[in-house]
Amino acid sequence: MPFPFTYYSNFELGPNAGIGGNNWDSESDTGALLDVAHYSVLAGMPYGSAAPYRGAYCLRGRMGDTNDHTLTLNEDRFNIASASWGWLRWYLNVVELSTTAQDIFPILELQDASSVVRFGVYLRSDFVDGATTYYQIGVGGNQGGAVWTAPQLRTNRWYSVEMSAKPGNTVWVGGGTAGNIRQDNGAATLYIDAVTQVATSAIIANPADGTQADVAQAVLGTQDTVSTTTGTILFDEFAFASVYGHAGRIYPITTERFSETVELIATAHAFVGSGVIDNVTLVSGNATDNRLRVFDTDQATGYLEGQSGVLRLRNLTANEIVDPAGMPVHVRRGALVVLEGTNPRAIVKIHHAPYYSAAGLKILGSKRTARAKGEAL
Repeated sequence: MPFPFTYYSNFELGPNAGIGGNNWDSESDTGALLDVAHYSVLAGMPYGSAAPYRGAYCLRGRMGDTNDHTLTLNEDRFNIASASWGWLRWYLNVVELSTTAQDIFPILELQDASSVVRFGVYLRSDFVDGATTYYQIGVGGNQGGAVWTAPQLRTNRWYSVEMSAKPGNTVWVGGGTAGNIRQDNGAATLYIDAVTQVATSAIIANPADGTQADVAQAVLGTQDTVSTTTGTILFDEFAFASVYGHAGRIYPITTERFSETVELIATAHAFVGSGVIDNVTLVSGNATDNRLRVFDTDQATGYLEGQSGVLRLRNLTANEIVDPAGMPVHVRRGALVVLEGTNPRAIVKIHHAPYYSAAGLKILGSKRTARAKGEAL
């Protein structure tokens, strides 16, 4: 799927930006178990994978009650018309999961404008002797139950989850009354780490009254869990594209998680901690309002108040490629790349960053937390 996406959220504006600042429309979180978590907060968990997939922040959902803990996108930014295709991709890490019995609950629902579920992605625990180290993901619609991936997925590991969705289409036949309709049911495909795992059809039905089954909102997070299900789920890099036809896959991020070359399509931390940047390129969109700034920080707030700016770029013509002078650049706390304007991109080439790894994020996060508490390092 070519850039830009119809919608994209990487949660890199942090918790102080709120739901709207992180590009979502509303939140349901009775019990306050859903938040945008900093890597230093996640470092306190005794699990090696408990860190954002990319950058300094990700969405964290904790379980332990029966309430919904979700974010919602409304129709103005998320919709799939009847009989057309929509594509979604996000990164998922079920860091820990404990159940006293098998539990099935949604982690993503696509709903119509009246909040009726047209289809969803569900998580099913694998209950074995009180310990849950595996789980399955399934996709289902309002016509029947979920169809599950054959392989079990491991907890404490990041996966790319990609899904296609085509809502059903009502075709009027004859006189055009409710009794003269033909329902062409929809379809969905689920991919894990770019590999097709579930391909289904006729699971996304139309309403019985003959109205169309358009999708008008997306709901991300946990719903309908039982109180004895506990654990933590991380979400990151959520993208959506709505297209006609069937050739619109988004695919996982093409580079390795900790690649020396990082492409950014929105404001984000290229890395956290000290490091050296060999080069930063601004790939301008089709306008002359693009601006790129790099700040020496691992935070999403407060950087404009100090002297943390280390690099500024802007374009003069549409679709211009802008490279800086005076490279390389050294940072002490992290490299926050702020992108502004019409569809800008940044390509960051990292020369050296000692904490730029899964283990490094945990080490740096623990040091940062200890420093904040005044403990000896």
